[in-house]
Amino acid sequence: MQSFDDEAGRILDHLEVCGLAENTIVVVYSDHGMEFFEHETWGQGNSAVGDFSARIPLIIRDPRTQGSGVQQQTVRSVDIAPTLLELAGLKSPIVMDGVSLASLVRGENLDLDLAAFNETGI
Repeated sequence: MQSFDDEAGRILDHLEVCGLAENTIVVVYSDHGMEFFEHETWGQGNSAVGDFSARIPLIIRDPRTQGSGVQQQTVRSVDIAPTLLELAGLKSPIVMDGVSLASLVRGENLDLDLAAFNETGI
């Protein structure tokens, strides 16, 4: 974890040195990674017990906002594109899956009941 923090810090420092820090939205997104019997299974996203495979990191930092901290509500990867389009001031195409989560990034309440699905290799 410290290694990731160090590398993320290097990226943010580089944006600062280049004069881009105040005009760059930074997104950190990952998949669930490999399981090595931590949850009685192994492989790529095979955990059907609990929500270990479904809960993945998503961090969006917009320098124009104070941030909103950790969100507990369900958000989905399909929502990333509409969110970034709105934050960039661009319109979403007429037909696009997902919803914008920009209000969450701005620290506003977003009361959505988003349906999310997860599949396993089991």
